[in-house]
Amino acid sequence: MNKTILQFVLCWIVCLFGGVNSSIVSANLSQILDVFLLNEPESVRLFVASIFNGIVLIGWSIGGVLSGLLADKIGRKQTIIILSCFLSILCILSNTTQSWHIFALFRFLSGAMVGGLMVVTTTHIAEIISPEKRAISIGILANSFAVGIMVTGIFSASNPNWKQLFYINALIGVLVPFLFILLKNSELFTNRNLTISSTTTSESLYSKTLVMASLIFGAMLIGLWALFSWMPTWAEQLVPLVEINKARGVILMCLALGGIVGAFSSGFLANIVGRKPVIQFAFLGLSILSIVVFFFLKNYSTLTIISTGGMGICIGLGQGALSSFIPEMFPTKIRASSTGLSFNLGRVITGICVFFVGVLVPFFGGYGNSILAFSVLFIVGLFLMFFVKDTKDTQLS
Repeated sequence: MNKTILQFVLCWIVCLFGGVNSSIVSANLSQILDVFLLNEPESVRLFVASIFNGIVLIGWSIGGVLSGLLADKIGRKQTIIILSCFLSILCILSNTTQSWHIFALFRFLSGAMVGGLMVVTTTHIAEIISPEKRAISIGILANSFAVGIMVTGIFSASNPNWKQLFYINALIGVLVPFLFILLKNSELFTNRNLTISSTTTSESLYSKTLVMASLIFGAMLIGLWALFSWMPTWAEQLVPLVEINKARGVILMCLALGGIVGAFSSGFLANIVGRKPVIQFAFLGLSILSIVVFFFLKNYSTLTIISTGGMGICIGLGQGALSSFIPEMFPTKIRASSTGLSFNLGRVITGICVFFVGVLVPFFGGYGNSILAFSVLFIVGLFLMFFVKDTKDTQLS
């Protein structure tokens, strides 16, 4: 089999494990809270739930930035191996604690590992794939995260034992020998110091590009994680007690399945019409569907499920196109660190916002209204996209 394909497959599987890890808590939030806070009042449970959902994103942001810097220093391959090892260990440790404080710490560190893996695998694939196949490949790579979320949704809907999911997630450690043998740093990275200085982005242009990339990706992330973190819990409020597990799992699977379709399609569409129009369509679609679902639909129904699937498709389109769009904006010597910064500067704010989605539920009068309030960031992202240039057919340097 082609070595490039093997590397792609390994990176895809690594990101799948990242998707599983990121959604275990949101898919099983009530059961996890029962383990740590069974007899605590609802206000305390809601506060801790907000910490669980928000702190993983803060960890993701810090890990994404530091991993990007590390990957530019020691190599993409070496960084992916280090992050995979630590994530496997953290999954096992997450099942050993009886303290929600320690569990939250493990979620923070796990988020850092996943955030780093998403940045470095995306950067690596962007560098080893030809320009005409880059958007398609990275779109499919982004697809893996949604597949991981869907796996979590299927498992959670049929089996309430969330600890088993952490043990399954720990199997990422099995991949480490294969990563060591089969991954190879790209020629672009190996020859990064030979880049002609005239091709290097000027400081002012780099700063502007970094700010815009961070704001656009952050706008997508805040709304996206508000949906993935809180929609399963929102669905619980709409169904009888005996159907809570099913409704939560179905919502998560619809988001994930839609994300799979959207991410898979994003590369093909981006190659035809460009990255920019695809991202703009995703922001517009999410803006409209958020209003439909959380303002007009007050009951759990078939229309709710279909609309949730549509939101997942838009998320997949946006994430897939952004995953190729942003690395193409920067030169090789600083690509991983710049991509890490762009992907993750907004994640600190995202983590705080996702935390406040839960905290502000009483203020907004329900989970739906709280999620809708933060979905306004999709409109902000759509507006910002008018001020950046498309990167279709960009030759990496």
